[in-house]
Amino acid sequence: MDSNQQNNRFECLTKSQLAGLCNVSMTTMRTWLNVRYYPELKKLGYHRRQKILLPPQVKFLVETLAIVIDDE
Repeated sequence: MDSNQQNNRFECLTKSQLAGLCNVSMTTMRTWLNVRYYPELKKLGYHRRQKILLPPQVKFLVETLAIVIDDE
């Protein structure tokens, strides 16, 4: 997989979808996004009231939290 395909692998996700992938509650997800990982996400353009996470933000979280996303 070349670097362009690897970057395109990540798509926009809602906070709820990401919580489902992590099998955690929305309260836990909000804590992770707005407290624990906020400084790193802010550098990637994240805002606390944002509803949809952008591909760079999703990529950071997938790599940080070791989330497995099926590529079917």
